[in-house]
Amino acid sequence: MHCAEYRDLVAAHVDGELTAAELPLARAHVADCVECAALLQAQQQLRHAVHTHVWTRETPADVRQRVLAAIDAEEGVTNRIARLTQWWARPWSRVALAGAMAVLAVVVAVPLLRSRPRGPLAEEFNTIAAHYHAAEADAVTIDFRTDDPYELREYYHRSGAVPFNNSVVDLEPLGYVLAGGSVVDLGKMKSTMSVYRGPHGLLLCHRIYAPDLKYPPGGEYVGGDAFYTIGGITICMHREGDVMCFMASAMPRAEFIKHMLMGMT
Repeated sequence: MHCAEYRDLVAAHVDGELTAAELPLARAHVADCVECAALLQAQQQLRHAVHTHVWTRETPADVRQRVLAAIDAEEGVTNRIARLTQWWARPWSRVALAGAMAVLAVVVAVPLLRSRPRGPLAEEFNTIAAHYHAAEADAVTIDFRTDDPYELREYYHRSGAVPFNNSVVDLEPLGYVLAGGSVVDLGKMKSTMSVYRGPHGLLLCHRIYAPDLKYPPGGEYVGGDAFYTIGGITICMHREGDVMCFMASAMPRAEFIKHMLMGMT
């Protein structure tokens, strides 16, 4: 079991809903993976906090007395119990709902914050997402059209714009056919932008010379790579020596991680 697979099952693991086939695989993975063991512990603590926290508060005695007196004065003792039940349910429901929404906001916000790049490279990530949307709409310029990775690599080399040779990756094992590419500006750097199409839609690959570039905060780290989500696009950062590769897809992050892992095995 890979880390990405376990992350999709961790909630079921915590709730005791794994199948007989999944449970031993999950236990074995957690026993060997420190990160996923920590994730399981965090999810267990969150579940415990949600189930044990008291979301309602006791109404002060003087408030209760004033409400009861007002109800008595207005409608009499006969209708007091029915009215009080209705009045009591409404604020409890609001408090309980507010508490549940607060927990939900925390649960949802944590992965979103972790998936969005912050600080360094924010401009570059926005540019990559914009390039992807343009390519998806056939509105991006492809300077050299070919389905041969070797030919496109030679084109990039002849351009003299990038000081590296590993400028094109063959994604045929993942089911993608090369459409071509261009040399574009990515922030202050020159990047090779290669366009692929396959059964899972468009795939865009930017590659730059960046020997000292670090992964920005906010990513989800899987097998030495970092995954981010911005503008509805999943971007995977992958280092190959002095070259940094940015792989962009419209697939949801968890699905894209699985797809990449399956293609690399």
